Amino acid sequence: MLQQYRETMQQLARVAIRAEQTSYVPVGPQRAEPVLAGTIRYTIVHDGGHWRIHEVRRNPKQPSRLAEFETILEGPGTQPVFVRSLVTGGTPQPPGAESAEPSDADRLSELQDSEVRVSTYSDLREGERQAIRRCGIASIALLGIFSFDNDTPIWEVMLDSPAIDAATEPEVIDGVPTYRVTSRGTLGDHSVWLDPNAGYLPRRVEIRKTRGQLPQRPSRDAPGANGNSRQPPTERVEYVQRIDAIRIEPFDGIPVITAFNLEGHSRLSDGRAGATRVEFRITSVSVKPEELAPDALELKAAIPDGTPVYALDSPGISYVWKDGAIIKDVTSPVAHVEFSPPGKRRYVWLWVCNAIAVAAIAGFAIRRRRT
Repeated sequence: MLQQYRETMQQLARVAIRAEQTSYVPVGPQRAEPVLAGTIRYTIVHDGGHWRIHEVRRNPKQPSRLAEFETILEGPGTQPVFVRSLVTGGTPQPPGAESAEPSDADRLSELQDSEVRVSTYSDLREGERQAIRRCGIASIALLGIFSFDNDTPIWEVMLDSPAIDAATEPEVIDGVPTYRVTSRGTLGDHSVWLDPNAGYLPRRVEIRKTRGQLPQRPSRDAPGANGNSRQPPTERVEYVQRIDAIRIEPFDGIPVITAFNLEGHSRLSDGRAGATRVEFRITSVSVKPEELAPDALELKAAIPDGTPVYALDSPGISYVWKDGAIIKDVTSPVAHVEFSPPGKRRYVWLWVCNAIAVAAIAGFAIRRRRT
């Protein structure tokens, strides 16, 4: 059944969607009153390994400010482009309302009204991973990738698990007969309820992870300003995620997940607990490449030549935007330094520092002998 789930998802190798995501956090004495935490509007175009991802984010604490992100990845082995634009202005919209503002990247071409930052990655494999991560939870519908699963589709996670079990009797979820498949492995416990009448897409997903299966903040062992050791960072000791109310619709014979609700509950090492709720809705889908606009995968932001481009994984390398592409900044003193992996660079710098130290000691010894 997991194989059929994978085969259905592979039919979305060429797709364009518009989607809305609304996040809530519980507050109040009983933490039962949901409060709006933020909204995201997505435009995502995927054609093989070529991606264009555009996001419009609103924070209710700053209702007149938009945060826009545009991501371009032309395929595996190419350098991604990340554009962040902060725009002040606009009319706040209630959750679920149809906004008069364009949901695509039209504002990004008006740089004089925006604070813009362009960035990339020198490590192309990491850049590809980070670019696809910009899909956010839309990756559940487009790629079958869930939180904290190492950017791996859930069917691969489960098939690679040492313990996997599939029910032989159907279980009804939201009025639909499904078959439950469970697994237990290094990435946690996973359960999916697959619908055989909808390409074996899931009608419910539950994931549970414990401390060793969750990413943690790095430990800070260095002493603080007063010489005392800092307190160790709070760790996640458990995270439970449930995806339900899943809506599946056919588009040209391909079943597509077009809506779901996600609830996440975490427990921390200091006894605190956290929770969040996200509602995700796809508002339009196209699985026909001929329906895509000619520029559907092109960068919409009009970035001026000479704009600095920041290498997020290698601050020592300077890039600049020129003629619609990222190039090394020839005016920078580090422009001619070849990129090497962080570990290799660290050893090079250690060798250089050791050579300088040896030379200094030798010079001191010679001077002392002469005196």
